[in-house]
Amino acid sequence: MFDHLHRSVVRTLGLIMLLGAPAHGSTVDDGLSLWPRSERCYLVGEASTPVWAKLPASAAIQQPLELRIKLPAAFRITAFETAQNAYAGNPAHLVVPGSLTRSEQGDEAEYIVALPGISAPSAASLSLMMNPGGVRPGAYAIQFALSSADGKRRWPPLTGTAEVLPRLDGRRPSRLRIQLYSYSSDKSAAYQDEALATLSKTGINQICYMRPSASADVVTQRALAYGLKPLWLWFWPKEKAAILDALPEARRLDADRSPMNELCYAWCIEHRKTVKRALVEYLRPRIEASGYAGLINDNEERAFDSERLEIAGDVATPATLEQFRKHAQLPAELELTARIISDRYRDAWIDFRCWQSAQMSAILSESVTAVDPGLDYGYYSGYKHAGRLAALTRARYATDWGLLGKIGGIRFGTAGYAGSPGDLTATARALAPRPFVPAEMYLENFTKSSAPSPERFSYRLMCALMYGTGGFGIWYQQVLDGAAYAAIGQVTALAADIEDLLLDGRRCDGDLVIGEGFDAGSIMAYELGGKRLVVAFNHGAEPRTLALRWREADGRGETVDLVSGKNFGAAPALTTTLGPRSYVALMTVTDGN
Repeated sequence: MFDHLHRSVVRTLGLIMLLGAPAHGSTVDDGLSLWPRSERCYLVGEASTPVWAKLPASAAIQQPLELRIKLPAAFRITAFETAQNAYAGNPAHLVVPGSLTRSEQGDEAEYIVALPGISAPSAASLSLMMNPGGVRPGAYAIQFALSSADGKRRWPPLTGTAEVLPRLDGRRPSRLRIQLYSYSSDKSAAYQDEALATLSKTGINQICYMRPSASADVVTQRALAYGLKPLWLWFWPKEKAAILDALPEARRLDADRSPMNELCYAWCIEHRKTVKRALVEYLRPRIEASGYAGLINDNEERAFDSERLEIAGDVATPATLEQFRKHAQLPAELELTARIISDRYRDAWIDFRCWQSAQMSAILSESVTAVDPGLDYGYYSGYKHAGRLAALTRARYATDWGLLGKIGGIRFGTAGYAGSPGDLTATARALAPRPFVPAEMYLENFTKSSAPSPERFSYRLMCALMYGTGGFGIWYQQVLDGAAYAAIGQVTALAADIEDLLLDGRRCDGDLVIGEGFDAGSIMAYELGGKRLVVAFNHGAEPRTLALRWREADGRGETVDLVSGKNFGAAPALTTTLGPRSYVALMTVTDGN
């Protein structure tokens, strides 16, 4: 899907004017860049995706600025971000344009963007939605030039490249969960509408909001209008008011036995019915007003601090210590302190904290169901890692996936990020038969200067889909660019094609004969009706040749790679080459004749 970009030649705009400094103006050495790829951005055909223009640090002159952007005439800037809190970790300074005007001359368009004076001590950024219209996929030249509004100061112009990828076709799975995390607010309506319109074309079907608030109904209703199901991302430490406002006696105590503004989980578990009533009263009006389709319980609380070598959590409230004593079956006369437990009962405490997490999950799940039995409910935490790290998430996040599946009331589990195939497989097995939805991180806020190619991100998402079998999640909306949207769209369209085999088919890996170079863990096979599917991954850094055949090949069906479109015909044995960190999805269909 993306290979043509490596062969494309930059199509010039015609005559590109280099906007250098005039004789009367001074030129500043440091210049503009496009985050996160310096001089290049990705766009998607007939859709708006973000382009971040990073201004030079020397632009902080506290005087109005002017940014001129030259584009092919078919390109349009459709909106700009105005919400400073739109990101998990904000850019050094988000610049909000004062105005934006467009003019055209021949096959070239120019935008003049008026910017306020910048006082930030470091580089600032502005976020623009750019739509390339219906141009052919390929590389196009674009130019950015910055000056002071009075023209007395100019910075070196940036002539960059916009890689336009094929348009999205909008196919989405109906049962697999394709989730996107978002920090969207009720601000920047035009920007959000452009983003949601594009998201609806990628196949994403659930959007998980990180900041539920009084204005959540504005944000969620906007998502619903684009066919996206909004989910409430729930953090117990942030949602403690749901219980503490109604039940102040549920507060935990500090070492001096003074009440804290934190929940005592032991008290909540011992007063389950009372807590559920308070939760239902808190949840019902918010869910009904906002149209939430479900809730994800994000649990990242520690059970043990490996750096300080001591237990973590509520270690001072007498009710908690007594609940631990009962759970660990310790004698009534045994003194319990945080230090004693850390030194002598660490594993028992970790077991206890995982049990508490599962109990609190069950209470929340039952409360959500009481509001509406049709609401989705999931749980996010760390992976159940493979090998020597198998117990890591139990200590680090007080999460035991097997226990959650038994008593936590979850309908699905999700974890992230960058898990190995072994990690994903181990977590999926612990959760079975409940679906596992691995999450992948595209970029971590604005702290990195590089981003994965569309091919590499597509590979990571496909790994998440196939090793989890419940869908996949993406962190997070506000840093996704055209490359990310294209990769998501490719994998969700493929997921829509194979969803029935993944969820209803018979796993039949043993029916394959696999040649050298691929281990069994990198190949999955499914069968359903007259369809057979083989998905194979090359997890290595070098190309590999895949050779395989069915043990009982009937030769009646043709095989097609759903990724590249290559038709292998009815050959009994298949051979194909996989590039580094890539995949194929081979579908064989028989007509029964």
